[in-house]
Amino acid sequence: MDTLPQGSHFNGLYGVITELKAHAALHDAGGKPGGPTDVVAWTSEDGDCFAPGCMDSMISSGFKQVEDFPSVLDLECVRFADALGR
Repeated sequence: MDTLPQGSHFNGLYGVITELKAHAALHDAGGKPGGPTDVVAWTSEDGDCFAPGCMDSMISSGFKQVEDFPSVLDLECVRFADALGR
């Protein structure tokens, strides 16, 4: 998980942990969410490693396909699709 130096208090892994803790607290209190919920940990949404940003969420939402980003490389020349496969 990435966290940017200028990111907010809930950037990266901290935000994911906060959501998991909120779900656990709701469960422990006997509460139930108003509908289905998911906690999602996106990677490189800010575009700091792979640009443009938000590629993971665009693919997961069906807005784009991984094939729409065939030539996106990080600074070590790792292809976006290969990084997702790992």
